[in-house]
Amino acid sequence: MKNAIHTIIKAGAVLGTAVSLSAVTVSFDDLATPSNNGGMLWGYVPGTYAGLNWNTNPSWEVGKDATFLSVYHNTNPSPSSPNIAYNDTGWASMRIWDGSFVFEGASVRSWGYNNAFASYSAHQITVKGYLNGAYVGEVQLDLDAAAWQQLPGINGVVDELVWDTEGGERWFLMDDLQYTAVPDGGATLVLLGLAISGFAVTRRKSR
Repeated sequence: MKNAIHTIIKAGAVLGTAVSLSAVTVSFDDLATPSNNGGMLWGYVPGTYAGLNWNTNPSWEVGKDATFLSVYHNTNPSPSSPNIAYNDTGWASMRIWDGSFVFEGASVRSWGYNNAFASYSAHQITVKGYLNGAYVGEVQLDLDAAAWQQLPGINGVVDELVWDTEGGERWFLMDDLQYTAVPDGGATLVLLGLAISGFAVTRRKSR
């Protein structure tokens, strides 16, 4: 994913264009959790939040990490407390989208019980990236019920992420989603940067 960012900057430099890229970490820690379900405090991720658009039907939800640990007898808190995000009702496919951006990764964990997989736990997550409806790439990770893991990013500019589990009612947790917003025309700069890089490689080989 860093390659895509560097490519945008390189192409902008060749064109004499200043390219401003804004890195964002989405921690969900400023969101309210007014509802109580058996001791688990939770709320909703707004449809528009932290510069991105989030599924509202089904919704991304946000919960208090401390209550997830206590109610479900788990250990190992999230990378950034107090909040964590998760897929509403264990929905099998969730979306995040906006204008062009580079997905740089996120912290993820299966929703387990007593640090072990339960019947409702997701075992695997696949995140696919698209740009204008065209497939860009994907990352896949086998989840852990006892610890948080780092999900890698996607090397390319996207405007939509689709998060898939292996089936319905399989729950996973997410925290510290990282992305870099790409300015208008950034995707075109990526293609130009790749062409520039390819031309440079061809010149070196011809010498």
